[in-house]
Amino acid sequence: MYKLIIFDLDGTLIDSDLMLKATILKLCDLHKPSHIPSDEEIISFSGPPIYKTLKQLFPFDNPDEMFKEWLKYSPYFYEKYVKLYPDVLQMLSKLHNKVKIGVVTNKARDATNFAFKLVNIEKYIDKSVCGDEVSEYKPDPEGILKLMSSFGITNKDEVIYVGDAESDGIAARNAGVKFGYCEWSPRKLSNNIKPDENIIDYLSFAEKILYETN
Repeated sequence: MYKLIIFDLDGTLIDSDLMLKATILKLCDLHKPSHIPSDEEIISFSGPPIYKTLKQLFPFDNPDEMFKEWLKYSPYFYEKYVKLYPDVLQMLSKLHNKVKIGVVTNKARDATNFAFKLVNIEKYIDKSVCGDEVSEYKPDPEGILKLMSSFGITNKDEVIYVGDAESDGIAARNAGVKFGYCEWSPRKLSNNIKPDENIIDYLSFAEKILYETN
């Protein structure tokens, strides 16, 4: 029985791929017009901290200046494209007050809070740990373990980390907790990562959790 469900954010609760694509293409148009990244390349950028992604994509530009440009253009594309995946609100409302709900993301705190408010889920999230609040990003388990500690939960069998990417599965494994994989993700898992829960849709996931907690 789970007492704590921890979610990744991008690709898991919120669909931000179009925002990511639009902002990256805008920066490429301004700074690297000879390069148009493929959809596969852009999808691979979801997960790592955006600062790291920008350094990889624009290796000859000042990373601090590129990050400022990201902060300049991304809010417009956030509001235009970012949305919740189907049934997220219903799932969170069903589970709220039944189990603890947390978020561990590589996204920075300001961007995380902005996203929470944009899609109106902040009231359902008990606690969150962001990329600028840990010394090591996922797949390091620091964020998951830090969140568990903040709830006083030590039994790792009572915790599941839900995500959409290989790095999420590795983070869950490194933390010693269960891993729930979002089946709709375009970021597929290797044979080295075996989910404990394959999540086809969030309503079924919520019903399963509620059944097991009763």
